[in-house]
Amino acid sequence: IRDSLSADDILAYFQTGFGIYEGERTETTTVRFTPDDRSDGIRWDNKLNWNTGDRPMEGDSVDLASNWVNYSGTHEINDLFIGDNGRLDVESGRLDVTGELHGGANAQIDVDEAGQLWIENYSDQDELDIDVDGGRFANTGFFEGLLDLHVTDGQALLGFDDAVMELSNGSVVTVDGDDAKVGFDGEDGGVSVLRMETGSELRMIADGSGFTTIEEFRSGVHDSDTPDVLSAFDMGEGTLLVDVGAIAGGGARSEVLVDTDQVVGMFDDVEFIGLGNKQDATLTVDYETDKLTVTLGAAGQGTGKINVATVGNMLNAADDVEIWDALTEGQGTYEEADPTPTVNGTELDENDILAA
Repeated sequence: IRDSLSADDILAYFQTGFGIYEGERTETTTVRFTPDDRSDGIRWDNKLNWNTGDRPMEGDSVDLASNWVNYSGTHEINDLFIGDNGRLDVESGRLDVTGELHGGANAQIDVDEAGQLWIENYSDQDELDIDVDGGRFANTGFFEGLLDLHVTDGQALLGFDDAVMELSNGSVVTVDGDDAKVGFDGEDGGVSVLRMETGSELRMIADGSGFTTIEEFRSGVHDSDTPDVLSAFDMGEGTLLVDVGAIAGGGARSEVLVDTDQVVGMFDDVEFIGLGNKQDATLTVDYETDKLTVTLGAAGQGTGKINVATVGNMLNAADDVEIWDALTEGQGTYEEADPTPTVNGTELDENDILAA
């Protein structure tokens, strides 16, 4: 029995003996982070840092009140408020926000090491900066607020089961290098959608080994060996930035940027960075295999020309009713996308548009 006692149990025992024990809180509330200058002033798991005198419990809403907070533990809470200039570091444990995530001006979340952050809903218009350099970030509901998501390592589940991540005007998702896992997973056969609106941006940056592909992947959250999810990517006239600087200058090669069950739409603008003036590049949007691929010609055998190729018809996605319903929910009627995006801000002529 002694081995199973926690520090809180021992403290409660002595407080009871002195007649000052108030018992555990049983009603949920909004718990506010109030750094205690007698202790660390930064740790989530230190009850001295909370206005209730205890740690958040299941069902509470949590207000970090613009503080810098280091998370640890396992909690399922309702709403989470970060506050202007606030910061949440999730480096261990798992935090599930089943209500609404609220950021604030210059709010920041870092997910790293063994930390997990699962978010149900986010709709704020103050830009939220989320950096994933390890651990696991997961969107499980409807994520549509202004976002700057930068992924360099770990897992970034843009959609789990029936989740939607909608990149609004001004939102940016950056997938940096090839060390991360980015995309979709599920265990209930749902449909996960990544949708870009006009003015949003997807940045794909290669390292020496290439790009991370946005795709379905086994996250390890469930027992299944393969993801039980349908995935869809709607380019929605957003902007694609492709940084090939780390792999340019060598032989010819192809890299898959996106591989989902359905691809629709077309970027409004495609920007390439790092391509030499003697090497060509082609972005291929394949509506039949539902892949986006970048192909680099051999260095020294080109003129720095950038082409865009399309294969098939995006409206073929309507043949899969379940995915089509998820893509079009609340979006009105889809029409054939304009297959002529600008490239590095310049309109392509008909010789630059390839149709395979």
